[in-house]
Amino acid sequence: MYSLKKRLQTILRVCSVHCYFVYMTRDRLLPVVCAGLFCLMGAGCKKKNSNTPNLPPVYTPTLLESLFESMILNRQTIIQQANDSAGTDITNSYTGYIFMLKKNTYHDGPFVCTTPDSTFTGTWSCNADYSQMLLHLTGKPEFENFNIYWKFKSKSNTKIELLPWFSFQGNRYLRIVPK
Repeated sequence: MYSLKKRLQTILRVCSVHCYFVYMTRDRLLPVVCAGLFCLMGAGCKKKNSNTPNLPPVYTPTLLESLFESMILNRQTIIQQANDSAGTDITNSYTGYIFMLKKNTYHDGPFVCTTPDSTFTGTWSCNADYSQMLLHLTGKPEFENFNIYWKFKSKSNTKIELLPWFSFQGNRYLRIVPK
């Protein structure tokens, strides 16, 4: 400790340190300088708390993702109006069917249809801006009408209207409403 005191006194003399402790003698200034150095050295050696787990950052959904989830995902729906590629009304083919788009991510997941007889599971996916949706469901002939790329004509809490994305897919139309 004595040699440290001598070194600090020498450094102070050589550097001619001026501070607001002008009226202090070197013997009183030494404890203040030592305390300051000790604080500076201790501040750089922060110990990591081993009890805190490394958690990934929490994902915050975009506005479009939040709206799509609240209006469409995980809701039981029915087909209120359906037209095939020729424009023929085929709504009665879906009487008693309950449909649900379940969430895997904000842009894809299982597409579930519950009929009076059984349950069928397919898939759905959307592009990033929710302008296009691909539905895929098999197991019954009437599901073939779903298996194309759709564009949203309208989306709301009361209905979803879908039209074919490509013109060569005919005059198909789906109006889906909450059950």
